[in-house]
Amino acid sequence: MPIGKYQITKPKLQTLAPGHDPKHQTLNTIHKGLQMKITKDEIAYVAKLARLELDEATIETFSEQIGDILVYIDKLNEVDTDGVPPTSHAIFLSNAFRDDKPVPHLDRTLALKNAPEKEDGDFLVPKVVG
Repeated sequence: MPIGKYQITKPKLQTLAPGHDPKHQTLNTIHKGLQMKITKDEIAYVAKLARLELDEATIETFSEQIGDILVYIDKLNEVDTDGVPPTSHAIFLSNAFRDDKPVPHLDRTLALKNAPEKEDGDFLVPKVVG
């Protein structure tokens, strides 16, 4: 379904579940019997908060798609994470800042050397407030 310049499509995932064809299938076919994790009313409520006007067909499409995504994410709860420390990032990050050490300040004449306008050792800037 086209919305503006975007095309809404159902996500396709490959399933490895026993008894299923390994071809790409939608999550709704893979997870038959599981309830949708988001309602049409919730989609309409979020759309209202975002000041979006969605017709009933679009709300239906979004509720199916977001429901499929939530069902897939729920599969992550099956992963054993005992002994895995919590992280704030998926990759290791280190601080790239240097130590804060006092250094001599920049000389005023050197700082003003490339200033487009200056007066009495100060920068001249356009008036901003009335």
